Amino acid sequence: MDRRQFCKRIGAASAAFLGGPSLLQILEACGGGTPSRPSVAATPNWAAGGEIHLLQRQSFVDPADAKMQELMLRWASQHRGWKAVLERIDGGDLQTRTSALVQAQSGPDIIQMQFDWPWLYESSCVDVSDIAQHVMKQNGPFHDADRKACVVKGAWRAVPFTNVAGGWVYRKDLWSQVGRPDFATSYQDLLTKGKELRRQTGIPYGQALGHGALGDGQTWYGTLWSFGGQEVDRDGKTVAIDSAGTRAAVEWAIEAWQSGFLTHNALSWDDTSNNTAYNARQLSATPNASSIYLNVLPGAPNADPFLAQNTWGAGTMRGPEAQAALGSTYSHAVMKWSKNQSAAKDLVSYLMRKDVFDEWMTAAKGYNTYPGPLMDGHAVWKQRPFLATYNRSQKYHRWPGWPGPPSRNAARVLTQYVIMDMFARSVQDPSNYRKVISDTARRLQGVYGAPS
Repeated sequence: MDRRQFCKRIGAASAAFLGGPSLLQILEACGGGTPSRPSVAATPNWAAGGEIHLLQRQSFVDPADAKMQELMLRWASQHRGWKAVLERIDGGDLQTRTSALVQAQSGPDIIQMQFDWPWLYESSCVDVSDIAQHVMKQNGPFHDADRKACVVKGAWRAVPFTNVAGGWVYRKDLWSQVGRPDFATSYQDLLTKGKELRRQTGIPYGQALGHGALGDGQTWYGTLWSFGGQEVDRDGKTVAIDSAGTRAAVEWAIEAWQSGFLTHNALSWDDTSNNTAYNARQLSATPNASSIYLNVLPGAPNADPFLAQNTWGAGTMRGPEAQAALGSTYSHAVMKWSKNQSAAKDLVSYLMRKDVFDEWMTAAKGYNTYPGPLMDGHAVWKQRPFLATYNRSQKYHRWPGWPGPPSRNAARVLTQYVIMDMFARSVQDPSNYRKVISDTARRLQGVYGAPS
């Protein structure tokens, strides 16, 4: 085995185990990775090398993170003297870490934002309008909810990277027992048949109500909107939570709770808890992306032939007033404290190249999708047809603070769990749920009355 063969084998093994900077050194010593076309800057006028550090949420689909590591190493191999370091962090810790970094004005060059965080951290994010425009020129438009999450006062403060295509995961064998092998399509049907299923089998559904569930817990936005509730009016300032629509949504949740259809364990859940409960066969259904299904397939971390056979997916639930869900936007922000902003922007652009994104999306197996229509015809949807339901659900996505415009205050409401808290408090104190809604209105007024 010669030196180059040795390096290639070591590099491949390191990528498989998500190796760190040492692998970059190996690649540099070997003369680089897989050749491909240069990204935005064909001949970037950068200093003679440096390091780009990307902080992102750890994926629930391990091969997606392994592929991201590989792609970053490939980018580094194309630019002499440059390294690219991927740091993964639990989703429940990402915002706490981001807030601390912003306060310190020091840390990774690129941070993966979720939802509308660019509005929260606008002053620390570089204007990446040039990169966003370049990506749209190459790949077509972004979905409206993804664009609104990243464009702050006319400037792109992050580039949309992906959507976690969401919907519902359910046990087909259980729901067949109540005549719904294709699952419920409306909240009323979900409650009626779900209560029947709970009586027959003792198995509830799960929807997070705990502060550790920043992602899963925000599924209550969709419940609120689907019954006609909203936190503010179109002006984005007038609090409108105390309404008939909100009361109907809360009453639905209370009935689900009191009947035992909604598991009481949800109060202490984080973003992994519903996955764990489903894998333990303790849930009949849960609002979630496809990771639960993908991780019970043969060869996956939680491989379970029975669940693989009986797990299926459904799209956005329909309510009496709307069919809506909160878009799970992930974006890449280049931070102002970075000393290598040009290189960081080039990496962000590289990851959005169609051929590069195709590799990553294939590795993610349909858990992630492109934040626009570019990949609507991707092979992954044909390999597992029901996963295409998740991708189609993007058309029902809304943004925090809908129907008002995105804002810093709407982002605060989301990250302070205001909407989820309203549901959590109401199911625990059902006789006083109207007071809970009134209290929520006052809490919202405190946020929307603050400078934005």
